[in-house]
Amino acid sequence: MKKQNDLPEIVVLKEGFLYLNVCVAIPPERMQEIPDKVYLLLGSPGTSHGRWELVDLEKHPDLSPVECLDYEGRWHYVLYC
Repeated sequence: MKKQNDLPEIVVLKEGFLYLNVCVAIPPERMQEIPDKVYLLLGSPGTSHGRWELVDLEKHPDLSPVECLDYEGRWHYVLYC
């Protein structure tokens, strides 16, 4: 497994029209920081909502954060706008 400092803090894995899959060096207990950091990196998604938000895990538990299999200390999250 590679070390997490080989990558920037946030890496966009996949970008759709209304969603992002990201790999970040932020653990689930601090995941509330992610939308602001993604906004600083990418800016506004260009929708009327104007922000990237984490998926509501109570409604979509299948989209819970998962540990990155390639980089130690990184997690994958889904955001929407």
